[in-house]
Amino acid sequence: MRPRGAIFPKSLQKRWEIRKAKLSSFVIAIEAQNIAKKAVDKEIQAFQLHAIIENMTTRRITTIALLVATCTILRLALVELPNIKPITALFFLFILFLGLSDSLIIMTLTMLLTGFMLGFSPLVIGQVLVYALLMLVFWLLSKRKAPIWLMAGLAFVLPFFYGLGTDLMSAALFGLYGQTFYAYWLAGLPFDLAHGVSTLVFFLIFYFIFDRTKLQKKL
Repeated sequence: MRPRGAIFPKSLQKRWEIRKAKLSSFVIAIEAQNIAKKAVDKEIQAFQLHAIIENMTTRRITTIALLVATCTILRLALVELPNIKPITALFFLFILFLGLSDSLIIMTLTMLLTGFMLGFSPLVIGQVLVYALLMLVFWLLSKRKAPIWLMAGLAFVLPFFYGLGTDLMSAALFGLYGQTFYAYWLAGLPFDLAHGVSTLVFFLIFYFIFDRTKLQKKL
């Protein structure tokens, strides 16, 4: 055993320093390799995430565009029939299968496009606002996971509030107050009934179609 305080020969000290330097270089190389590997893994994960997001965004935009086109065609095709509106049922169903945000986008674009085609007026903005409010109510109630028959009943009732909301907008625009407004609103109740019944029928039809085709809730 080397006595305490003894000095190694210079040759041994030099060898020890060389080995120590090689060991340090080896450790540094391993650490650098690990850091590089982690950086590459992060780049791969970021690329995969970007690809997923890009694919989902493209799919979402395409789906929204197709549904807006479908709703626009349906509204224009049935414009001659008083208050027979399958688009109302579709707007509610989109909430169940696609979520609230995409449904609001589809509704807004549909109403604006058809508004420009049929004749744009401030009432179109009112229709968008009333639809948005009713869709919000439908969404809040649908979050409670209510049975389909209850949601169908809600789809029948809400069009009456749509009629009331648009009548209030018309009253504000054209100065209909008091007895004149009540007469105007009562005269529109048969049309609101037609709107409610047609929405109920289309809601049930489209629901089973969407359920069979497994339309995804999230794009």
